[in-house]
Amino acid sequence: MERSIVTLKRLFSKDIKTEQNNVMQNICVFRVILFCFVICTSMAILNISRIFIVDHKIMTWGYMGICVVSILYFVLILLLGIERTCIPYISITTIGLIVLVSSTAFTYHVIILLTFPIVVASMYDEMRLRKICILADCILYCGQHLCRLLLGNL
Repeated sequence: MERSIVTLKRLFSKDIKTEQNNVMQNICVFRVILFCFVICTSMAILNISRIFIVDHKIMTWGYMGICVVSILYFVLILLLGIERTCIPYISITTIGLIVLVSSTAFTYHVIILLTFPIVVASMYDEMRLRKICILADCILYCGQHLCRLLLGNL
């Protein structure tokens, strides 16, 4: 419990320049994922108020998927801590899953999001992570089309 409180303080601290380089990168990516969650929430609210024209059922399933992925990520960060070496891989996987679900739910309105995991991976110093992310992005693109076929959203 104490570790989770320390991690929360580090994640929402205003001064992250005192952290190590890899921890600072993990904190920045956490904030990007939190921002993505807020944006998806606002898009869901706009769809409920009939500003967007996305089917209500598809949007509901998509938003629930984004909530599950985001909450699972937040819990993993709290349990593992922000300084672990596996956190960049978990973060990029989370971003990829959020992009997969949101691009499936929002159809072609957010097709530019498919490059987002590569952008986030460029925040890290590891070249191996970037290569894995480019490969995963290609897989995400195929997965997005499969999800659309399964949901009947083409």
